[in-house]
Amino acid sequence: MKKKWKNRNGNVGSYRTKTMLVMKMMFVFTCCLIFHLSAEVKAQLVTLKVKDASFTEVTRELKRLTGREFFYNHEEIPAGRAFNLDVKETALDDVLRALLGERFTWEYIDEMVVIHPARPANTPLQQQQRPAGKVTGRVVDEEGAPLVGVTILLKGTTRGVTTDADGNFELPGLDGSSVTLRVTYIGKQPVEIEARVNASRLEIRMKDDTSEIDQVVVTGYQTIAREKSTGAVTTITAATLEDRYTPSLRSNLEGRVAGLTVYG
Repeated sequence: MKKKWKNRNGNVGSYRTKTMLVMKMMFVFTCCLIFHLSAEVKAQLVTLKVKDASFTEVTRELKRLTGREFFYNHEEIPAGRAFNLDVKETALDDVLRALLGERFTWEYIDEMVVIHPARPANTPLQQQQRPAGKVTGRVVDEEGAPLVGVTILLKGTTRGVTTDADGNFELPGLDGSSVTLRVTYIGKQPVEIEARVNASRLEIRMKDDTSEIDQVVVTGYQTIAREKSTGAVTTITAATLEDRYTPSLRSNLEGRVAGLTVYG
């Protein structure tokens, strides 16, 4: 039989009701404690006097006085800048404001004070984010097959992307209404194309560059210029391999390449 208990008014309730009441009280107590600690951090009083000190030296002293770590970007607060300060029993917020002025803000996270540049007043957040423009598309060969690893660069820059296994690419973070792309791939003629930002997907078709193919040697583990190849090079075409049936490619190569020995 389920055990009952009586509340202050004499009403009978279950242990489940009592447990829920206790949990609610604990939640309210925890919230009050968090708010109290947050207010205590901001109201923490500091007595400090420094002259011609670097910001690193100042935060080291503040850490000693408050027990808190200070995090900031050293490029945003130059190391050569000198700080002078003479405060007594001053709130930590006021100390930081006297040091940094209105150009910086900060937030308290556990035992840390994280400092970062303040967002300019009346400036929409969207204007500070990376531009949302992008160009997307697909690169294929003359037969329409996707090309993997094609390099797509913004003309005149080193910024770019490569195509994935399906020949697709996406170049994000672009300004303006249009950009010029330079598309390159080994064995294909380079392509320069004017692309509209945020327009429909492009399809870029690349043609074979036979002169470039003749000048390179693919060894299976690297691609080098023919004139830089120091060893003998033998070319085996697909038509040659189809002359006879063998259970494996290694067996098919036996007797076709001078000096080739196949094991296994």
